[in-house]
Formats: sequence, structure tokens, C-alpha cells
Amino acid sequence: MASGSDIASAFGQESDTYNQIFPGLLDLLQRFGDSPRVALRYREWRYQRSLAGRLEESDQAAFARHTYLAALSRLLVRRFLGAPPRVHNIQQLHEALAGDFFIQQGIDNFADHDHFTWPTSPELAQQSLEVLTPLSEAVSRMPGFPPGPEDWSELYLDIGGPLGQRSASSGPGPPTSPQPPQPRDGQNERIFHSQCGSGEEIFRTVSSVSTGLLERGLDEFDTLLLVLDRVAATDIDPLAVTLARANFLFALGGMITGPHPPVAIPVYLSDNQAADLEDAPAHPSTDAVHTFRVGEPQLEFNLPAQVAEDLQLLEWLVSRLPNYLNGAALRRISQGNQAATEAVLVALHNYLLAPKPRTPVPEPLTPQAAVVMEQTAARLVDLYLESEDLFWLFLLKNVSASALLKRQNFGLTIVG
Repeated sequence: MASGSDIASAFGQESDTYNQIFPGLLDLLQRFGDSPRVALRYREWRYQRSLAGRLEESDQAAFARHTYLAALSRLLVRRFLGAPPRVHNIQQLHEALAGDFFIQQGIDNFADHDHFTWPTSPELAQQSLEVLTPLSEAVSRMPGFPPGPEDWSELYLDIGGPLGQRSASSGPGPPTSPQPPQPRDGQNERIFHSQCGSGEEIFRTVSSVSTGLLERGLDEFDTLLLVLDRVAATDIDPLAVTLARANFLFALGGMITGPHPPVAIPVYLSDNQAADLEDAPAHPSTDAVHTFRVGEPQLEFNLPAQVAEDLQLLEWLVSRLPNYLNGAALRRISQGNQAATEAVLVALHNYLLAPKPRTPVPEPLTPQAAVVMEQTAARLVDLYLESEDLFWLFLLKNVSASALLKRQNFGLTIVG
């Protein structure tokens, strides 16, 4: 692996690559800042920063720096997964930044149309390709690949800047530890990283737990599934979540670069808002409904307890909702908004109530839970038809997933 000093000299603020790419990203942000997709992500990025009391750096230059580092992480993971690191056209850039490439590789939530996907907006996609192609070329020349966990920490400090003041409510209570545990024979401990930062400690936890399971004789398939169940993390900083997810994948090594089932990385963006899950009973009825307030406008969405209390089911259903949102956008051309929405909701209704025997979530939703999901889907369709943007879906999944993780019982919580 490359050393921290190597990657800092190749991509840090003093590097030729940074000083070539950053001005172009900042120029794009300044010229297209009023574009709806760009403005939405910038506003919500500022909101996340404000939750940690860090507004003094929440300007366009800081957002451009964070976007640079997020794009670098995605191009590095793209290379790690075996694709040529250099992007040649707008489609390849979009797939790398917005996450479609990783979904094709069986990783459903690596990029997820998050805050840093604004360069893929249609009105500036060509200019973004011109700005970011030299970054992909620099990634292709990077020696000592892949980068080590300390590399991300150094770049996070150099370019991203960690959020200073953190909320004490960002993770479950004790026991806590500054370092991840070493695996022990027979250990079934679940480990939660609160305020995970760039993911340096997550890398060590995942590596340690994976090694312990493999040494006990488990095969890579079972080890992968157990690690994804036993290690989870949240952070309030969108950039930290991006880098921590990359470190999680790097730590999995050949288990994720080779054949594997579809997976979701259990690292989520937390907004520290009081979703009603915080006060929900430990064993809610199957008909319970949880309300989540999302983003700066605090848009309210409902999820049935059957979904909100099951991370695997939440990921599975949310990862399939874009099919219905895109379907509505296509149908409205000939049918209009209302008819298009009704058509996709009928299809979704049938899917939610049908058994799925060859999936990780074979059981159908209850009729009551399906009704709640369909109502939320209708709201998301309306939002999507306004802008054809999946950002609100990304926020809803992360807020609900992080709220669920805060309520779960972990044997060990690591701050960092």
C-alpha cells in the first residue's frame, strides 16, 4: 500500500493534481450554483455541517474540496474493483460518481446519488468530464495501490478538514473503546463506530474481524456476510461517510473484488435529528409507523416498522425504488403525472405483497406495511417528477438507517 506521505504528495493540496482539478471544480460550482441539483446538494451539505457547529468553512470552496476528495475515492474504488481507472466519456463519469458502476458490481450503496454527485447534473456533465479526466489519469498512475487507511486520514485532514464539535448523541452509549478489538475465538460481538471520520479505525476493525473469521475456517462468502452484519458506522459529515465506505471496501479485499452476493455497506450519514424511532418501543407492533424528518426543510416521510426496524429489508426495498421512479418519469411523457404515478404504484403494490424466494428478504410485507410504503413512494414519485433527482431517497434511507443503528445493541462502540 502507498504510504500517507505518498498519497498526500500525489493528491493533497500541494500536489499538481489538486491544483489542476480544484480550480475547475470551484469554477463549475460558481457558474452552475443556481442549478437545482447543485443548489440542493450544496444547501444540504451546509445543513449537515451546521449540525456539528461548523459553518465557518461552509462555503463553495470547501464544498469543491470535499467534492474533489469524494471523486478521488470513487475513482480509486473503481480501480480497486478492476475497472480501468480513466474515464473516457460522460456515461463512465456518471456511473463512477453517482454510483451506477458500483451497483453493477453488486455494491448497492457506495455512492448513492449523494451530496457529491452534483458534477453529473446534465447541464454541466460535459464540463465535469473535462475537469475530472486528469484526476482519473492520476489515479491510473498511482503506485502502491490500494491506499492504506492512514492515507485517507491524512487527506481528510489536509483537504476535507474533520468536523470539529460533534454531538454527544451521535452514537449509542458505553462500552466504548479508542481502538477496535482483536478477534477472539467464539466472539460474536457486534461493533459500532460512532463519528467514524475517514474510516481508518473501521478499516482495522473490518480487517481484524475478517481475519479472525477466516482463521476459524469460515469461507469468504460466509465471512463477508458476517462482517457486514457485525460492523456498522455513522457520521454526521457527508465526506466522512464517503471515505469510510471506501475504507470498508478496501478492508474486505478479495471478498469484495471477487464474486459475491449483492451487498450494502453498513456506513450511514446521520443527521442527529430525533426521529420517532428514538422513543419507539423495543418491539413495536408490525402495524407501527415511524416518521422521519429529512434534510434542512425537514420533509416528513413515513416507513412501516416492518421496514424501519430491518436494515436489510430497508436497503433492499429502497434500492429498488429508483426503478419505479424512473418508470413514472418515462410514463408521464404519454400519460401525464397522475396516471404515471398510479401505474407505478400498482406495480409496486404487487411487488411488496408478493413472496420473493430468491432474495435476501423472501417474506412479503403485511398489507398495512405495504400501504405505508406505497404512500411514501407516492411522495417520492412527486419529488422525482419535479427534478428527476434521487437525492431525497438517499437522505431518507440514511436517516432511517442511522436511527435504527443507534437503537440496536452493540457489544462495543468505538468513537472514531
